Amino acid sequence: MSCCEKREVIRVMGKCSDMCHVMYPDGTESEGMGVPNDINIGSGDYIDFDYCRNCGTMVGVFPVEIPEKEE
Repeated sequence: MSCCEKREVIRVMGKCSDMCHVMYPDGTESEGMGVPNDINIGSGDYIDFDYCRNCGTMVGVFPVEIPEKEE
């Protein structure tokens, strides 16, 4: 999916301090850990991603593969 013609990118950055919660399409969740570094929203304790404020499209390399979960 590409962004709209009125592309105006907003950068979102934040620190989670090991309190990131991610819900995956298959119903599994990642909670109480750092930001997954393989889904293009940041890594470690930091969330960092861009999106277009006009159409809501995430800016970056997508789609991404859902990482294997650790048991």
